[in-house]
Amino acid sequence: MSPDEVVPVPDSGAAPSPAELGIDGLLEGRVVLVTGAAAGVGRGVALAAAAAGATVGLGVRRPAGGEAVAAEIAEMGGPP
Repeated sequence: MSPDEVVPVPDSGAAPSPAELGIDGLLEGRVVLVTGAAAGVGRGVALAAAAAGATVGLGVRRPAGGEAVAAEIAEMGGPP
């Protein structure tokens, strides 16, 4: 997939899978530290990095939000 290629979002509103985006395993064996990971763009980056196979460190100001994102990552099969 080229950087200029656009990935259509399914009509259901669900996000494309890592395989559909061509990022499945792209970050395998890497560590990604995401600040602002409890919400918004930071949350999205953390989830995308985990979906791409990275071990993700979450930097948050709201512990409850960070715990929720960590639980989502664990549900995806990432480390708890």
